[in-house]
Amino acid sequence: MKLLLDEWEKWFRTQGSVRNLYWEKSK
Repeated sequence: MKLLLDEWEKWFRTQGSVRNLYWEKSK
């Protein structure tokens, strides 16, 4: 179960970084 949570955290972090990159570009 712990492993699954780690995967989710990794995925969310990746999504967040991508979103931030787009944010920076669209400013």
